[in-house]
Amino acid sequence: MSIFKRAALIGYSRPIIWNYEFATPRPAWLNYFVPAMLTAATTIFKLEFFMSVGPQVPFLLYFGVIMASAAYGSTTSAVAAVICCFFCTFFIFIYPYEGFNISNVFLVHLVGFLAESTFFICLLDMIRLTNLKLKNSEERYKGIVEKSYEGFFLTDRDTNITYSCPSTSVLLGYSDDELRQMHYYNLINPEAVGEFKINLAKLLTIHEASLKVQHQLKTKDSGWIWVETVAKNLLDDTRIQSVVYHFTNVTEKVIYEQHQEDFVNIASHELKSPITALLGYMYILKRLFPGSNPETLNIMARMDSQLTMLQGIISNMLDNTKIKAGEIQYIFAKFDLNECIKEAVDAISLNLDSHKINCSFESSSRVIEGDSEKIGRVITNLVSNAIKYSPNGKNIDIATCIKERCIEVKVTDYGIGIAREKQKHIFERFYRVDTLPKKMQGLGLGLFIAAEIIHRHNGKIGVESEEGRGSAFWFMLPLKAVTDSNI
Repeated sequence: MSIFKRAALIGYSRPIIWNYEFATPRPAWLNYFVPAMLTAATTIFKLEFFMSVGPQVPFLLYFGVIMASAAYGSTTSAVAAVICCFFCTFFIFIYPYEGFNISNVFLVHLVGFLAESTFFICLLDMIRLTNLKLKNSEERYKGIVEKSYEGFFLTDRDTNITYSCPSTSVLLGYSDDELRQMHYYNLINPEAVGEFKINLAKLLTIHEASLKVQHQLKTKDSGWIWVETVAKNLLDDTRIQSVVYHFTNVTEKVIYEQHQEDFVNIASHELKSPITALLGYMYILKRLFPGSNPETLNIMARMDSQLTMLQGIISNMLDNTKIKAGEIQYIFAKFDLNECIKEAVDAISLNLDSHKINCSFESSSRVIEGDSEKIGRVITNLVSNAIKYSPNGKNIDIATCIKERCIEVKVTDYGIGIAREKQKHIFERFYRVDTLPKKMQGLGLGLFIAAEIIHRHNGKIGVESEEGRGSAFWFMLPLKAVTDSNI
């Protein structure tokens, strides 16, 4: 049953006395003729079968005539019925017997009948206006949903499709009847069905919870389209009683992003080999000319530094592609975190003259389980950023401590800092702080990759910063063993 039919039955039922949809197309004269005939039939019925009990006016029967007229032709017919009943009352039941000397009893009955009839017609008109507003609102909502270019589903708890808007048929090619015979997960790429069922189970446990996912849906011609779906649990809402799915076709966007990823991946692979070769040649030059003048050595050091930075950028681009594809491999083993930090610091300090890196460890040895190479990359990234974004600060502090059964590593600089409103986005893919000087901006991948590595180690990462006073980037790793089953 559609959402609109269900709404009509549950919350928007039109009163039985209102028949506007059928009254409108009828000829206007019928709205007057029918009340007149009903009044005449009621009057004849009274005169023929019940005059023996006295000339009392059949007000109750006349009120029934008014209600029947209203059900037939709305307010117009109801007013016509009141007028007909009034004339019949006056000329057939009052005038011949009272001679215009109306008794108090008849007067009370007549005034009461007219007052009740007037109240009924006013109430009827209010109902008419209310239902007209509801109908316009329903039609407006229905038009928005059914004429949208985006898809719209309703399903029950078991994902049986109970309603689909016309645009869904346009997007997928199935008719409405075909969709009603399917489960929603029948349309999803089989590789994504397992994850979808897990997410749906979580969604069904919370009323009005919502879920946003991106997956492929199968079209009738056996093709696939990428959709971004928002599902909302409204099973407990008596007006809806469904899980609502709203999805947008993002196939072109996904294909465009895939082309970008392919280009970045290919370009990175092609650049990696010559950069590695250049670094090797630079190492050979240093070995061949150890006694060169200071200016030549300085130039070679700068070239080596720039090549190393370029190699890091290429590695980040490759890792970004691997993260999206889920291809980054982690080798977990026990290692000394303090030694890992020292190795990263020593590698950075080889060609570093502008800053001093100070290390303060919680203990002389701290063995944890994880991927030492990946954690080393995180430390290198945080320290490199600290150096880059503190051109006037001469010290970089690295400290470790125990917190909440975790070991925390904090890298503090005394540089330009980050605005508070920017901090919540700092670990997002390709995010770059737009207030930084252009020469300091990068690809926006380093912190994203660092966050991914820490999360895969069941850890946390964050930043504390104030503009003009520096930043403190930290991450926490659990002291308990982390195994492949945790990732």
